[in-house]
Amino acid sequence: LNEDFGISRQETLIHEKITENRLVVSKQLKEISKLLEELAKEAYFTSYHMEKHQKQIYKILGENGLDVQDIYVVENKNGYMEIGITLRAMYHDTYLASQIGEFLSKLCHNKMELEKDCVLYVGDEPVTLVYKEEVSYSVLTGVAKATKEGEAFSGDNYTLKEYNGGSFVCAISDGMGSGVSACQDSQQLIELLEKLLEAGFSIEVAAEMLNDLLLIQTENTRTATLDLCEINLYSGNSVFLKAGAVPSFIKRGKYVKRLSESTLPLGLFTDAKQSKQTLQLKEGDYVIMLSDGVMDCFYEEETDSYLEDRIGMMHYENPKEMANRILGQAIKKSKGKIMDDMTVIVLGIMEKS
Repeated sequence: LNEDFGISRQETLIHEKITENRLVVSKQLKEISKLLEELAKEAYFTSYHMEKHQKQIYKILGENGLDVQDIYVVENKNGYMEIGITLRAMYHDTYLASQIGEFLSKLCHNKMELEKDCVLYVGDEPVTLVYKEEVSYSVLTGVAKATKEGEAFSGDNYTLKEYNGGSFVCAISDGMGSGVSACQDSQQLIELLEKLLEAGFSIEVAAEMLNDLLLIQTENTRTATLDLCEINLYSGNSVFLKAGAVPSFIKRGKYVKRLSESTLPLGLFTDAKQSKQTLQLKEGDYVIMLSDGVMDCFYEEETDSYLEDRIGMMHYENPKEMANRILGQAIKKSKGKIMDDMTVIVLGIMEKS
């Protein structure tokens, strides 16, 4: 009877796991469906703009010795224009891509800049150039790290990346435990996050999908934290998502704001919600993001504002120097012992001249 009961219980658990996995996959397919719908709307929007600008672009560039073979005009997710053109130079001439950008800027009444991966000149052979409206802000970055004593690998991994559409994303993930396994977990999560964002998913949907992917793994349950910041480089508006992550800080002169709301790590529950906060950033602001190994060093202080006070007193303009200083203070507070992996990332918000 005990054996029969054991088999029945095992079959029930397997059935529940399969049902849960089906629900998770169904949810992800719905999110993909929503993304495809958005792409369809974007394609319609492209047709609208083509009708308005196509003849003008053909005419202006054609008059200047360029054979335009194809054009697309879209509005990116932040509401700003992007233009893609396939063209070649006629009469064996050579044109700088920056010259073509000047033509488009005059036509669109907005400063258009060339995407980083595009060629810099146009010759006899057709090439495709992509231009987007110039962003208002740039982000300077600084990173400082320390690995737990006795470990060769850090369980903390991070990403700092600018995406098409004018968004800059910073994320830190701390894998469960330390060493190789924790490093692999957080590295895999960061790599998947990058792929989802490159595919066009929002940071909110990407975080939900990462949570679901961790849940459907058949191996032993493993979790990871996610601390994520997305900055709109056109407007300066920022979004912070936290799942099991420690507080972040915004430094504006001597004033420091703590962003402390958080939830459980990813991979524990279905439909887990990440805490979300929005904040308007401006020239001269600094965003400070930490892993828990850094924050733990300051918990024994008499006041909760100790770290904020130290950050507020800093006069460094270089994010790297600020990150090194914060990490150094954390190690000093732990009396030189590195009891956990530590990561400090500082983002400096600067207006683009």
